Amino acid sequence: MRTSRPILVAAIALAGTGLAATPASACVFLAPACLGNSFECNPTESERLAEEKRWSAEATRQWLAEARKRLRSGQVDFAAELAELLVPNVRPVYIQTTSCGVIGELDYGAGREGEEEKFAALTAGTPLAGADLDRFRTPLRRAEEDISFGASCNAEFRRSFAGHLRQSLSPAHLREAWLFLGARQRSSGNYGSLYHRLISFEDRARTPPIRWTFADLWLRQQVERALRLTAWGRALVPAIDAFWARRAGDLADSSRVCPAELERWTAMRERLLPKLIEWDSMQRLPARKE
Repeated sequence: MRTSRPILVAAIALAGTGLAATPASACVFLAPACLGNSFECNPTESERLAEEKRWSAEATRQWLAEARKRLRSGQVDFAAELAELLVPNVRPVYIQTTSCGVIGELDYGAGREGEEEKFAALTAGTPLAGADLDRFRTPLRRAEEDISFGASCNAEFRRSFAGHLRQSLSPAHLREAWLFLGARQRSSGNYGSLYHRLISFEDRARTPPIRWTFADLWLRQQVERALRLTAWGRALVPAIDAFWARRAGDLADSSRVCPAELERWTAMRERLLPKLIEWDSMQRLPARKE
């Protein structure tokens, strides 16, 4: 009886092997041994493609099964979830990295929002500009302020896209688009989700033109056909084009991309900076002699 997938053995025991324990900060990928028949361990090219196609279809079926459960709850916001699928990041987001690589969504757009970049944006144009973040970790932790900007800005921009979809597509078309497209999004495990969204910007830009991106050839074929031949697809494509034609000129100005998030971030900055400047002044005072 054929197993549903090849059985992969990737665990080894360090005791008695003569291998030194791996440091906690290192990441080691072991080539797994394959326990199975020749088809499973050494497939031909045609067999490999057939197996990939089968698993792609299985992933789609599993997503649809979960989607039907959610539909029965009546709690799905089709336009909002389509916005998550179809609008790439217009601002850099915080990307968590480990010794094994990126965790979650890979964001190839220009710029990044790491800890140092967030602190640099916070202190730009102030006496603290260029200061070492490590000196300020204590007051930042005590302040309990969210100094990030990108993720919330992107979320606000996606809400505007969702509103545009609600005006451009009927409720039935939104539901059909969500069911079809949501089932064809793929996240590639814990490290580096390449296909977190179905649309991306070209190269490292954060402005149009945009392009559809898919995890495999079959998903591409299915979506391209649906966009041409279904009523929801013929409504969705011009709605996407119209949105970017109207909003592309806004992308250079955060006050037009995400005004509410910019207002929040500015207010946070005005509250936090005096505390950081005071902390810096106190740290520079000469130590008292006993």
